[in-house]
Amino acid sequence: MMKGMEGMEMPGMSNSPDITNHLMVTITDPEGKPVSGKIGFLITGPDGKEQKTLTMGMHEGYGADVNFKEKGVYKIKTKAVIDEKTLMDEFSYEVK
Repeated sequence: MMKGMEGMEMPGMSNSPDITNHLMVTITDPEGKPVSGKIGFLITGPDGKEQKTLTMGMHEGYGADVNFKEKGVYKIKTKAVIDEKTLMDEFSYEVK
């Protein structure tokens, strides 16, 4: 936690002891310039349990604290609302 921000709740940040990773995504326009919007993740773990989180804007990207404790494949859906347009993408990540 950053100094002076103790006790504040921020999207994408968690005080849970189960957090293992900070997942980041960068979204750009066709010219490669970062865009701003509201971004969230829906993560389905290898056990089928879901994690849903909004992100926090940081360094031209968006990030959230997530739990990747279990070994196996995680399916990550990203939803971005930018200028009233909704963008969705999906990818997977394997923890060995």
